Amino acid sequence: MSSEEVLIGGIASADLAKGVLRGYAIYVTTHRLIGIKKRKTALAGALAGGLIGGAVGAAVGTFLAKKLTKEESDKAIAELVSKSDIVIPKEQIIRMELKKPGLISGGHLIINTLDGKKIKIKVMGKKEFNALRELLSRFKPEVLNVKG
Repeated sequence: MSSEEVLIGGIASADLAKGVLRGYAIYVTTHRLIGIKKRKTALAGALAGGLIGGAVGAAVGTFLAKKLTKEESDKAIAELVSKSDIVIPKEQIIRMELKKPGLISGGHLIINTLDGKKIKIKVMGKKEFNALRELLSRFKPEVLNVKG
């Protein structure tokens, strides 16, 4: 197994939120999960989109990384980390709960870490839920609990 860190993919959307402000992005690598406030994703998104060929919709941009050179992957990861709100090493994540948004209640992603932290990201759209389910299944499926 390679210890080299590789970008797996990400999602950026106005229908994701951490705290009260809407707009958040989640990226995963083979070693960590990176969260970025949406207003900080312009440069990172342009970089990732340019290098990886991201698919961008009106409200949501998602991508699963194509094969990148080591230099491209390293550059994209460094850019994402420099703009990050949270960075959680993969081995620190002990549970992820992904709840599908309903008609009345919103969905969420709750990440529990070894040191007892609980990080909640609101998921307000079904496209975002589906993209996160795919992305997190590729990242660390053994701790992912999907509801709905």
